[in-house]
Amino acid sequence: MPRRQTKKTQTLEQRVEQLKKEAEERGLLDNLLYEELLEDFVYQTKLMRRLREEIDGGDLTTQKTYIKNNPNTSPNKLIATYNATSNARVNTVSAIAKIVKNFGDDKSDNPDPLINIINGGEDL
Repeated sequence: MPRRQTKKTQTLEQRVEQLKKEAEERGLLDNLLYEELLEDFVYQTKLMRRLREEIDGGDLTTQKTYIKNNPNTSPNKLIATYNATSNARVNTVSAIAKIVKNFGDDKSDNPDPLINIINGGEDL
């Protein structure tokens, strides 16, 4: 089922640019994990859109003939791929939200050098 478009709907690229601008204002662009997760989010979103188009344009089941010309009906594998990608995207968004939420925390409370490096701090 196609999504309804509104005048206020932004493209994915516009949303990502807005997120990058906000991240720069907060100093998050120095955070390697944030950058990688944002790239993953964009990739997963584009993949889900392509999968959705394929699923909408095709059948929910597929038929294959294995032995003695007996057809075997199974669910379209694109649906399972779509669901797995959706779950991965939810996890990615959750991780991005945690980074954004915790980035402003006082660094002195977290003396872990690895976390300091990940958050763009100086290495040891």
